[in-house]
Amino acid sequence: MHNGAMIRGYWPEFLVAVVMSILLLASYFLRGNPAVAVRAPQATRLSEPRFLLELEYPQGKLRVDVQGQVSGLSQGRLTVTELNDLRLAVGRLLPATSQGGWKVRFYDATGAHEVAFDPARSTPEIDHVVQNLRILGYLKG
Repeated sequence: MHNGAMIRGYWPEFLVAVVMSILLLASYFLRGNPAVAVRAPQATRLSEPRFLLELEYPQGKLRVDVQGQVSGLSQGRLTVTELNDLRLAVGRLLPATSQGGWKVRFYDATGAHEVAFDPARSTPEIDHVVQNLRILGYLKG
């Protein structure tokens, strides 16, 4: 009889524990979708730039890569300041149809571009890039 008296003494607590367990299970099954992080694909550029700037002129070709390494007729490496200045100047270039013996190739948000120009009659943006390369000593002529 000792067990029977013990069960009757804790009967209200036992019922509360059973009801709370049922409510917990019911709330678990009735909940909405759990708040999990949804992985969304990251947007990528249409074309990844292989170089910052490529200048083709009658004497040859000059290329500046995205890390500032200069190759072609002149070899060298731009300092961080020089690279940032050139990157800003290239960012101002506009893809336009033009003509001339010189060509400049660059990338922007829409992709790769090539602009032919004549250094005597170029846009101010292209002239700024060409003068910048001359001042740095990489472009002769």
